[in-house]
Amino acid sequence: MRSSLLLGSVVVVGGAAGALLWSRHASAAERLREVEVTPGGKGIRPEDLRRLAEIELASAIPGLARFLATVGATESNWTIEDPWSVRNDRAAEVAGSTAAVKALAKVGVQLGHPDDAAAFGSGGAFGLLLPYALAAGKPERPLANVTGQEFLDNWRMQAAAAADMVVRLVASGAAKTWRQARVAWDSPANAKKDPTLTGAASLSVLNRTRSRLQERGFGDLWPLADSEILTASYPGMSHVLKELA
Repeated sequence: MRSSLLLGSVVVVGGAAGALLWSRHASAAERLREVEVTPGGKGIRPEDLRRLAEIELASAIPGLARFLATVGATESNWTIEDPWSVRNDRAAEVAGSTAAVKALAKVGVQLGHPDDAAAFGSGGAFGLLLPYALAAGKPERPLANVTGQEFLDNWRMQAAAAADMVVRLVASGAAKTWRQARVAWDSPANAKKDPTLTGAASLSVLNRTRSRLQERGFGDLWPLADSEILTASYPGMSHVLKELA
């Protein structure tokens, strides 16, 4: 059965056709023939619509484009001039990135620029906490030696890290559906404790997301689907980076 994901003006094909398109033997050009991009899309720039589609195709995770569009609309705001360069270095975020560097070191993960990562906070289109984004893609961890500024300057790094984050959320048991993934994006621990998403913390994330989407003109991205996140065909972060190059 042929199904499609409609994201603004991006159409990503799924089902049997999608599986064929995501074959590692298919060229990037062949896959992108199945992506239709036209200007508009609720304020998302055409180039960003194409990037969202490319992320989904490269990662072979059906539904990822719509999910990351939702995350981006609430974390960085697609309507600003360059959502990929957004940085949140408020005290709470820097405390989080500092704690993340220490937590990674305790499990033997060393970043190439730990002080830079600790002081960075979060950023990029999807609001990723920098140390965890740089530690993504084990065992290779292709971004381990990247600086915070390099991360902000490279949408492909952000895209690959975000795709890998979704895979890790699923693997850890924090999310099975896209709605659970939205809660887990803020706090994997809260998502694990509240799989039904009826607790105060989960509802706060979901309600805040809905409100921000409506305020910024992205209301049609809500609600997130309660369908299962399918990551079995994910080729790995290093492969995603190569596909997006």
